[in-house]
Amino acid sequence: MIIDPQNIQYVLDRFITTLLSQHALSWKNAYAWKLNETPHARNTLPVIFPAFMFLHCTQLIKDNPQLDNMRGKICSWLMRHQTQETKTWNWWQRNAKERETRPYPDDLDDTACALAAIHAVNPQYITGEMLAKFTSALCQSEQQPGGPYRTWLVSAKDKKWHDVDPVVNCNIAYALSLFGVTLDQQIKYLAQRFQMSCASPYYPSSLPCAYFFARMFHSAQPSTQEKLESARKYVEFIVLELLKNNQNTPHTIALGTTTLLYLHSKTEKIEKGITSLCSAYPKLGMGELCIYTNFHGDCRVAGSPPTTLALCIETLSVWIAMQKKKDVTQNAKIKEEVFAFTQKRITGLPFLLRKKVKKVLHDFSLDKNAAQATGLPFLTFSTLTQENSIKISHRTLVELGCANVCGWISYTLLDARIDKQKQAEKFLPLAPFFYREALRIYAKFCPTNHPFWKTCHKILATVDDAYVKEALHITSPLMHSGKKSLGHALCAVAALFLSHQDSHQRIAGIQKFFLLYLTAKQLNDDLHDWEQDYTEGRITPVVSLVLKYSASRNIKKLRTAFWECVLPESCRILVRCFAHAEHVLLQAKLPNPQPFLLLLGQAENDFHKAEHEIRTIHEFIFAPSKK
Repeated sequence: MIIDPQNIQYVLDRFITTLLSQHALSWKNAYAWKLNETPHARNTLPVIFPAFMFLHCTQLIKDNPQLDNMRGKICSWLMRHQTQETKTWNWWQRNAKERETRPYPDDLDDTACALAAIHAVNPQYITGEMLAKFTSALCQSEQQPGGPYRTWLVSAKDKKWHDVDPVVNCNIAYALSLFGVTLDQQIKYLAQRFQMSCASPYYPSSLPCAYFFARMFHSAQPSTQEKLESARKYVEFIVLELLKNNQNTPHTIALGTTTLLYLHSKTEKIEKGITSLCSAYPKLGMGELCIYTNFHGDCRVAGSPPTTLALCIETLSVWIAMQKKKDVTQNAKIKEEVFAFTQKRITGLPFLLRKKVKKVLHDFSLDKNAAQATGLPFLTFSTLTQENSIKISHRTLVELGCANVCGWISYTLLDARIDKQKQAEKFLPLAPFFYREALRIYAKFCPTNHPFWKTCHKILATVDDAYVKEALHITSPLMHSGKKSLGHALCAVAALFLSHQDSHQRIAGIQKFFLLYLTAKQLNDDLHDWEQDYTEGRITPVVSLVLKYSASRNIKKLRTAFWECVLPESCRILVRCFAHAEHVLLQAKLPNPQPFLLLLGQAENDFHKAEHEIRTIHEFIFAPSKK
């Protein structure tokens, strides 16, 4: 099942907006209702668990000032509800009347979860005194040294409160792991308990129990995860069985899917869960997270709408974070393979040439563009994988990556010489070598009469024409800024031909897409560096436009021309580039265009960041001085 990351991000943003707009205060309370009944006939509970679930579940959301402000307020609120003498927490809020009418002792479950939640906001909020008190509470509640630990913080005389609960110990172990502490005895207890059962009297079903186990497992060190592997498999089995139920709600789907993610499971249930949550918006409702028992023997379950929404946010944000980590790992592996293969190709070169080539390859391997250069054939192939009989060997994709690296280096060396960069002449003789190597690799897969070469020569002629114009200071329109970089599309075109997906519509569409994408990237760079380019004598399309709008060569007047005329015009062109690139890509009718759409989205994000940075500088420079 293929998931659109942009759609996931869109739904996640909607969830966050809803949380901030509709639940700005409702995190302060939960609701209780009778087990197996609808939550309509419910009682308000002044408890703390919605607060710490909110903080934990949203911790991966960054760069959101409104959410940061709300988390800060919740964190301060949570700190105020500590028992000041012991620095521990209770099920009830500090001033709740239920502390008198339905009293519970402070407990290690709420205490561990609260500490973990505060740590998620800012680890510095956890003081030395708080850690010392937590350690003291653990020592007073241990069943044996190093765990497991009793739930309730009571004296040795109160035997009725002396139960030892596996889920409570999961939360204690999770909190300890955040401070780099692992207790072998406690882990041994958890490994044994979760091989046989996934239940707790404090939770309404196995699902929240599995969730808290998985959270602890994901946070543990690899050596600890090995000890918990049998328990992990059992918990995974339980969750997969529970998710077979067609009556699952967004609450249970979120709990189950996040649990599978934290268990590092490889199952299509994760993708199904993500898809279900996206389609469930906006009617999420609320679900039961824990059990509340009053003193009349009336057992009720407790939950809250913001907790359910926070759990959905956690699911999507964890999935996005894991996908990014997976992509980074995969890209690093591909990059390593491609450069290793490239190194093998140069072993027979004369010593001096080989030495210079190795130096250039090493420098490029450290460049920010190296991963994209090596991974582009794989990215292209992934856009075709929904169609039947699409087969290109891994080795072929590695070699195409090598061809792209060689082509990229060749034009980088040429570009450096035209830009009159230091030591550019020293490495210029290597440009023909890398150019030749790229063509040799393409020739291995495409015979002389292969239709690839017609497209290849057309692309290379476009590139060479752009460089001739640049060398002669003949400036091109802003919309043509990417022509000199169009050679980067060659490996994508080759992958289309080799996969026999070389319809005229697709080939033309891919070329047009890359021209627009590369134009956007080049124009973005030129906007950012225009002043340095002007100072060093490089007449880029942006610099040319600045000079067109200002007859004066005074730098202050040139800046004014840039801010008032060139920047707005360039931004309009960039917006058109992104929109047109998406349009032509969809017209190419690739089976799975999402990888290229994601590539385009990253370039668009870079543009917005650069635009913000440029405008911030402008406001600083032109802001009226304060009197």
